[in-house]
Amino acid sequence: MPEKRVALLIGNANYAGEAKLYNPINDVNSLTTALKKVGFEVTLFYDLSLTNMKSKVGEFISKITSLKQQGYYVTALFYFSGHGMQDNGENFLFPIGAEVNKPADLPYECYPLSRLEANLSQSKADMQIIMIDACRANPTAKSWTRDFPSIDPNAGLTTPTFTRRDNQSATINFAQAQGTLISFAAAPGQKALDGRGGENSPYIRAFTTVLDQYPTEVLESFFRKVNEYVAQYTQGVQESWSTNNVKGNFYFQKPDTKPVTTPTTDNREEKDYQRAIQRDEKSLYETFLEDYPNSKYKTEISQKLKAKQQTTNNSSLITKQDLLPFEPEMVYVQGGTFEMGCTSEQRDCYNNEKPVHSVTVDNFYMGKYEVSQKEWVAVMGSNPSYFKGDNLPVEQVSWEDVQEYIKKLNAKTGKKYRLPTEAEWEYAAREGGKKVLFGNGSNTADPSQMNFDASASYKKSYSVAGTYRGKTVPVDSFSPNSLGLYNMSGNVWEWCSDWYGAYSASPQTNPTGANTGSYRVGRGGSWRHNPRSLRVAVRVNNYPTYRRSSIGFRLSKMD
Repeated sequence: MPEKRVALLIGNANYAGEAKLYNPINDVNSLTTALKKVGFEVTLFYDLSLTNMKSKVGEFISKITSLKQQGYYVTALFYFSGHGMQDNGENFLFPIGAEVNKPADLPYECYPLSRLEANLSQSKADMQIIMIDACRANPTAKSWTRDFPSIDPNAGLTTPTFTRRDNQSATINFAQAQGTLISFAAAPGQKALDGRGGENSPYIRAFTTVLDQYPTEVLESFFRKVNEYVAQYTQGVQESWSTNNVKGNFYFQKPDTKPVTTPTTDNREEKDYQRAIQRDEKSLYETFLEDYPNSKYKTEISQKLKAKQQTTNNSSLITKQDLLPFEPEMVYVQGGTFEMGCTSEQRDCYNNEKPVHSVTVDNFYMGKYEVSQKEWVAVMGSNPSYFKGDNLPVEQVSWEDVQEYIKKLNAKTGKKYRLPTEAEWEYAAREGGKKVLFGNGSNTADPSQMNFDASASYKKSYSVAGTYRGKTVPVDSFSPNSLGLYNMSGNVWEWCSDWYGAYSASPQTNPTGANTGSYRVGRGGSWRHNPRSLRVAVRVNNYPTYRRSSIGFRLSKMD
């Protein structure tokens, strides 16, 4: 009997507010690539409402039924990445837009996992693989622990059951379902991790690794290896779980067959090694050693990490303990070479962000925060800001005002503070030259993570509509990027030292802008600007005497 392999993948990431996730889109994309290599016809969807989830599952079931009628042996795989929760022995998958205020809302606002399995059973698929990466911490339900003590929103999913009508009208456990395997990213009662932003969840990372390295493992053994890798990638914090009642042997790739497409010759370890060497970053060396403790590259990577640690151990952060009360905290930034301007991940670029060009910057220090009003007043004696508050960023300061401040600050401290160059600013906003969209390391502008005009009228494919605060927020608001820098996108525009000028396509080292000009450069966007203006590549220009409640600055100095 000829076989057909079909898969439905759903990645829900764009939940409201703090519930937003960062990796489901990456997860379904990575899984799509992996499954296609072993013969699956994949259909994938992002950010589905409950109505759309029901519709897409229905279409998937109809497709399976049709294939069965045509005489095919059908292997059906379903994968969901997003939020999930258990209540009273039932597991629920959260669609986008679910309004769940109490446990009783779950059956009406979410998709029950038992319904999915019942539908798959009715489709008569010969082999059913259900993968659920959906027990991630859900902030929207944290308050339930007060009003409904029996509910723990972070407790993960429960061992699944479903009701199948047969001659006995009995409730049948998943493990009793013929030809079914179900796999959870985390063991029942355990929370699953979303993973590092911009990468994959530990579960999908493990699955794709095993599929790449052990495609001919029999199904049960395959998922045991997935569990081993999940535990390895999370340092034992998380373990995946699976149960099945599959008769006979199922292989993603049969031992006597070749893969549908020629797999890459580089395995994940080799790719991660090359990435770490090319980027030469401490964090990548640390991650590599965590993920591959027995690697053949262990000695080399350990030596490079030790060198990085010796370089940055005593200088990575200049804290308030080392400074006069009015001096800014500074973060040490290891220099390097990066692509500056409208790189491939950028969206809605302006012409002045082009051409992309290679830039090398030396090591430098960058202000951990935008300069606060308290710091400004301690040096200048007055506060020009429209929005008043000691820990709010100083604003309504011109480029020339800032030069006067720096002159007085340096006289008081005996140091050489300055504004960052435009190249240094972008390198730091890119977390050391990475291809990211926003200065907090994210590729989505979310008002819960940065201060900008998130009004619905400004909504972009790379933003979340929501709060427009209409004012500045404290300089230590939100989470920093991976370098430890706060508010590199939003809050206030930040003056740079450069005269504004057009980019050159030629590689440059420590560029300082045009030799002369009429305007100075500003970077980062502000509280009153839309998502497009917050991108790391955006550059604006203003007269050096220009003042606005949306313009401030942060300091820099050389290593």
